[in-house]
Amino acid sequence: MMSEMSDRPPPAEVPGLRRRLRLPIWLILVAGFGGLVAIAVAGVFLFGVGSLGQTTFALLGDKANLALDNVATRVANQFDPVADQSEFLARLIAEGELDPADPEGMGRAFHAALAATPQVTGISFADLDYNTVRVGRFDGEALLFIGALGGIPEFRAMTEEAVDRRVPYWADPIWEPQLGQTVVSVRRAVFRDDRPIGVLMIGVSIGDLSRFLSELYVDTGMDGFLIYDRDYVLAHKRLPDLDLDFAAADTEPPLPRIDRIGDPVLSAVWREEGERELVEHPQGNFTVASIGDDSDDGSFDQHPESLILMRPTIAYGSRPWTLGVVFPAAEVNAQVEAFFRSAAVSLLILVVSVVAAFLISVPISRKISRLAGAARSLSTLDIGQVAALPDSRIREIADATAAFNAMVAGLRSFETYVPKTLVLRLLRGGGGRVASEERQVTVMFTDIVGFSALAERSSAGETAALLNRHFSILAACIEAEGGTVDKYIGDGLM
Repeated sequence: MMSEMSDRPPPAEVPGLRRRLRLPIWLILVAGFGGLVAIAVAGVFLFGVGSLGQTTFALLGDKANLALDNVATRVANQFDPVADQSEFLARLIAEGELDPADPEGMGRAFHAALAATPQVTGISFADLDYNTVRVGRFDGEALLFIGALGGIPEFRAMTEEAVDRRVPYWADPIWEPQLGQTVVSVRRAVFRDDRPIGVLMIGVSIGDLSRFLSELYVDTGMDGFLIYDRDYVLAHKRLPDLDLDFAAADTEPPLPRIDRIGDPVLSAVWREEGERELVEHPQGNFTVASIGDDSDDGSFDQHPESLILMRPTIAYGSRPWTLGVVFPAAEVNAQVEAFFRSAAVSLLILVVSVVAAFLISVPISRKISRLAGAARSLSTLDIGQVAALPDSRIREIADATAAFNAMVAGLRSFETYVPKTLVLRLLRGGGGRVASEERQVTVMFTDIVGFSALAERSSAGETAALLNRHFSILAACIEAEGGTVDKYIGDGLM
C-alpha cells in the first residue's frame, strides 16, 4: 500500500492572516482593566490632590493675609482718624472759627476733640511767638495748658520745622516726660491768607496698639507685633508690662530694641548670628521666616517651631514700619500633614486598584488559556488528548466550556466514521476545496466472516459495541500507514 503522507500535518493556519505580535490575555486584562482604573484613580488623585493642595495653601495664605490685614487695619484706625481730625481743626483755625486770641474757647474745642479720639494723648496749637494752647491727658483727666513755650528748644525746633515744611506730616516717635510714654504726632502749619499763623500738633499714644495685640493673642492665639526701623518695637503684647523710661535717651528713638522685649521667637529673626532670609510668599503680600528650636544657645528649648509673617505697612514717620504675626508651626503643619495624608491614601487606592485588576485577570486568563490550548489540540484532531474542561463562575466562559465539551464528545463519536486524514487535509486547506490529483493507490476491503450468524446470537447493543471496537482497531492501523477510511458498509470497511 502506497502511503499518501508520511508525517502528521502541522496545526492548520487560517489563510489570508499574516503573523503579528500576539499578547497574552492576562497582560491585556491587566493593562486594560488596571490601566483604566489607574487612569481613573490617577485622574481623581491628580485633580483631587492638586485642588486640595491649592485649597490648603490658599487657605493658609488667606489666613495669614487676614491676620496681617487685621493688624494693619488696627494701625490705620489708630492714626488715620487723627490725621482727619488735624485737618478739621486746622481748617477751623484758618477760617477764624477757632481764634488763638481766645485760648479758653480753643481749649474747649480741643477738649471736645480729645474726647472723640481716645487714642490722642494731647492737642496743641502754638502761634509764631510760641504762645501755646494745649489740652492733654494726665492721669486719666484732660487738662488745659495756656502759656508760652518758646523757652524750650525742642518745642521751638518742632514748630519751626512744621512751618518750613508747610505740608502736614507724621513726625518720628518722641518721649513725652509728662505722660511717661512714647507718642507719635501729626504736625501741620496753619495758614490764613497764605501766611502761616501757627502750628497744630496732635500726639497719638502707641500703647493702645500693644493692648490690641494682647487681645489678638487671646482671641486667635497668634502673636502680633509692629516694628519700627527694623530694630525697634512699636507695639507688642509684652510692651505694656515693661518699665520703660527714655527721658535720658538722646540718640535712639524712644522705643525698646527687639532684644529687650523678651520674645525669643521675634528676636531670632534679628539676632546677630545667622540672620534669616525672608522669602516672598506666593499666596499673599507678605514674607515668611521659619524659626525652629535649633539655636546654638538653647534659647528655643521651650519654644516650638514658628512661622513669622511680615509685611511693610504705612509708615507714620520718616522710617519704615513693619507689621507681622507669628503662627505656631504645629497649626500650619497639621493642615499640610492632612494634605499629604490625603495624597498617600489616593496613591494607596491607585496601587490596590492595579493589584486587584491583576488578581482578577489572572484566573480569567488561565481559564481562557486552557480553553485555547484545548482548541489547539483539536486542530490535529488529537481528540484523545483533550480532557474535559472544568466549569467556571464567569457566565461567558462557562457557556464556551460547556459548548466545547459537548463538541469534543460529539467528535469522539464522529471520528469513527469520518477519515481523519481527509479532515486534516481540509483543515490545512482552510476548509476549501482540495485540488484533484491522480495517484496510484491501494484499495482494501474488509469483511467479518460469519457476521450474520454472530449478529443473530447477540443483542443490538453487543453488536454495535463489537463493530465500534472492530472499526476503531482497523482505522487506527490504516491511519498509522497514511491510509484513509473511505466508507463503512455494514460490517465491511473500504
